[in-house]
Amino acid sequence: MSLGAADRQIVEEIVEEWVRGENMFTAFDVSLEAKRRGAQCRHRDMKPAIHEQMRYNRDYTRQQIQINGASGRPYLYFLVGADPDEYEPLDRSKFDDDMQFDGHKVAAPAKRICNQVDKRGRYCVRSSFVADAGFDKGDAVSIFVNSDEITIAPITYPDPNNSAKTYKVDKDRNIRISKTLLDSAFGNSFSSIKCEVDGQKIVVESL
Repeated sequence: MSLGAADRQIVEEIVEEWVRGENMFTAFDVSLEAKRRGAQCRHRDMKPAIHEQMRYNRDYTRQQIQINGASGRPYLYFLVGADPDEYEPLDRSKFDDDMQFDGHKVAAPAKRICNQVDKRGRYCVRSSFVADAGFDKGDAVSIFVNSDEITIAPITYPDPNNSAKTYKVDKDRNIRISKTLLDSAFGNSFSSIKCEVDGQKIVVESL
């Protein structure tokens, strides 16, 4: 099955979003997110388009890595200068070629260790987490620092201490947490960050 125009557009949008967010990813990650967004093609049909789109990106490099359940050694795309060892892969032995898991379609993982900060020291909460929590681009959200964790919640979420910061979901459906807020929650020595969607909230913790 060839990659149709609609599926190609979904794939291209995901790659563009993740590159702007300076994310690490494999073609399988992109295909899985494309499936979550409604793409109908199989991974093997989407993979060539993903590699072609990244072929001339000079800000990124790629490296073959070992992933449990993957056939061969897939390429990991990451920003030049980033540490590929920080990538947390999915266990592909639980998926078939049609990206089924235990007989059911799967959503993008709700929890992923992902220590990626941009050049200004901000942490990017990726669009897959933002979407799973029900937020859309342009939405205002409240951000709370509490007990060594950061909570992102709807703007209507109760704020008993009157300490919430207001952020906006950006045009790529990401939320970028400032270095100042990260330092106030975790200090300046955190090594990894974990995101977890809890209903309409996103909880960000340091590991």
